[in-house]
Amino acid sequence: MAEKLAHDISREFLVCQICLDDYRQPKILPCLHTFCRRCLERMVGKKTRIFCPTCRQEVSIYENGIAGLKDNFFIGKLHDVVRNATHQASSERHSTSRAVHVCGSCGAMSTTTRYRDDWDDFLCQKCVDCDRRKGASSPRRKMSTENRMEGTHLEPERISHSEHVDPDVDVVYCKSCHDVVCRKISLSKHRARLHSHVWEAAERETSEIRALLAETEKVAAAHEKKLQELNTRREVWQQQCEENIAKIEEQARRAIQTIQTERDERIKQLKRVETTKNRQLLENIAAVTVSAARVRGSCTYARETIEKGTPEEVLAVAQELKERLRQCSKLRAPSFS
Repeated sequence: MAEKLAHDISREFLVCQICLDDYRQPKILPCLHTFCRRCLERMVGKKTRIFCPTCRQEVSIYENGIAGLKDNFFIGKLHDVVRNATHQASSERHSTSRAVHVCGSCGAMSTTTRYRDDWDDFLCQKCVDCDRRKGASSPRRKMSTENRMEGTHLEPERISHSEHVDPDVDVVYCKSCHDVVCRKISLSKHRARLHSHVWEAAERETSEIRALLAETEKVAAAHEKKLQELNTRREVWQQQCEENIAKIEEQARRAIQTIQTERDERIKQLKRVETTKNRQLLENIAAVTVSAARVRGSCTYARETIEKGTPEEVLAVAQELKERLRQCSKLRAPSFS
């Protein structure tokens, strides 16, 4: 029980969801999900952010990388506890195998017993050796859970008295035990029970098995038919999905083409307006440049004359300077729309 519980805990809580193996150096993400350090390092590579494989939350990776994430000490401690519990259960099972048990076949007390899963009981060494000598002629193997579910590799269940059957002695079939026994046993332990010849019992069982087999094959055929219908429906659905996807992609392509055409046309119109506007601005710039040069030249000439010229030179050009300055003072900076 303890070993099974430890196995369940290990499977549910101590397995990395990336490598599907036991945690090694478990690191915990900000979203509280835990993974192996090596798995996270391979996942990150040279990136600065990743998405949690479980909840898809974005996680930023800083300078220290995965090593900078917190260690999940709880997972590490739980792993140690589960491992110790498993070892303890294994030791107890080993010590139990050396105890005195009653043989589930002959009823003898023995310390050299061996637990058999197919019998769900302990057998003494003598019965184990007898069973081993018979081999496949008298199997006592137990079906696994998978075989019981799938109906494959069917093997006979436990046979109560077949260990007493001698291959060289005449045998009969015990209807009460549903077992093959030698005639000597049938006259002693099975004396009060119903018997029949082996071949008669085999024919009867074969007939019943064939009837059940026919019914089972009908069920199998119905399952196969339903499976074929589901596969056909799945193929039709996939084809419809692919056709719808193709239609959506075609509609999107046309819409994108229309938008691109409208974009190109509007850009052309804007460039034509820009060219016209730019030409007008260049003409205005040239006109203002000429007017500004005229005004600035008159101001410079007048200033140099009154600052550096002699009285005679000032008087000689005074009338001309005043006229030019009057004309320039009446000029206004051009305004453009």
